[in-house]
Amino acid sequence: MQQLKHLYLPSRCSPETKLKLGTLGNLQTLVNFNTKNCYVKHLINMTNLIDLEIRGPFNIEDFNTEELDKNPPIIQSKYLHSLSIFYYEGRIDPRHLVGLLSSCQNFFKLNLNVEIRRLP
Repeated sequence: MQQLKHLYLPSRCSPETKLKLGTLGNLQTLVNFNTKNCYVKHLINMTNLIDLEIRGPFNIEDFNTEELDKNPPIIQSKYLHSLSIFYYEGRIDPRHLVGLLSSCQNFFKLNLNVEIRRLP
């Protein structure tokens, strides 16, 4: 599994499911990532990620909402070219979104399909 390059997760998992993706450092494509069933901290190990699609909730535990620049980077991949975020059932905290986007340096395509009440 450590050599896996493309992973398409199911669009829905049972609430009890927690996937451990931290050892997938060679992953280039990750589709249907969400924080209900996956750990955000595992994204930092995916240094070869090119395409990331987040579908569903995106919440960051232990997120410093007072000093956004004090949060560790979420994504360390310098290869990330495409980031898509889809969430139809609720809102994403704009501070979490800023935390995610600020750790992306070189992406070419950004697709946001979420409700954001106000930008930080």
